[in-house]
Amino acid sequence: GGMELPYQTLAAGTFSIGGTPTTFYETAFFHRASRSLIVTDALARVPLEAPPLSDPARLLLVSKRSTADPQPADTPEARQAGWEKTALLVSFF
Repeated sequence: GGMELPYQTLAAGTFSIGGTPTTFYETAFFHRASRSLIVTDALARVPLEAPPLSDPARLLLVSKRSTADPQPADTPEARQAGWEKTALLVSFF
């Protein structure tokens, strides 16, 4: 398990999907400070930085605070803000 947020992952079963054996997993996390148990069967790793194929113009568009705001300057900070908002949006929709 992890140090900050200890976890255990258990194999829930292996099934044939399209002729390929596929194992499904369940993961449980325990946050000691709040005594919260989090159980999930869906977990995604989102990289901290935008993948190289990300379109810089789209990252800048998403980095704006409002659609009425002008396009921000093309800076690493603006691109990073756009990536973070994009990652958050696609995680929920």
